[in-house]
Amino acid sequence: MHLQKEFHLSDAEYAEFVKWISAKDYDYETKSEKILDDFKTTAEKEKYFSAAAAEFEVLKKKISHDKNADLQKFKDEITELLENEIVSRYYYQSGQIEASFKNDLEIKKATEALKNKDVYSSIMKSSMASVREKH
Repeated sequence: MHLQKEFHLSDAEYAEFVKWISAKDYDYETKSEKILDDFKTTAEKEKYFSAAAAEFEVLKKKISHDKNADLQKFKDEITELLENEIVSRYYYQSGQIEASFKNDLEIKKATEALKNKDVYSSIMKSSMASVREKH
């Protein structure tokens, strides 16, 4: 079952995903857009919005999402999500967990520490010293 660790979505496959999703009717709201809408609602209730309406529209245009640009801007994050989803469908939960290891910084650091004899020895000496202190 080493395929899970090695599964990687290629650039060509991602391009196919972008092509496929671009033909779909979908939308989303970014957190920034949601906060801006909440601001507008609050400012309207407090009767302050009319004084800032022009600036609001300028800001809204600047932070409005662009689906195609976002697919490129967030390619790494989307690719990771797609890889985890694909792996989970083929290898179920154990495959999803194993595939997520490649992006886990703590596991990468631990692996590096295990490969470095000096770092590993230092960790073991420190651990043994704290065990002795408790007894």
